[in-house]
Amino acid sequence: MSKRGTEQVKWTVTLRSAGGQEWTYEIETDPKTSQTEVARAAWLWHDREGGGEVDPRLTEANRA
Repeated sequence: MSKRGTEQVKWTVTLRSAGGQEWTYEIETDPKTSQTEVARAAWLWHDREGGGEVDPRLTEANRA
């Protein structure tokens, strides 16, 4: 019997400030997780860790 549902997808999320600062996070998620959900998770993690101001329009979330 195969154990399905253990697959993970790797994402690279780059957050940028309007001033040019950049932060990159790698996130592993369930394959059904949307690009928007991944970006939102990165923003929340960044904020919780006390990161700098992020401009959501400059955010990139790409499958690795």
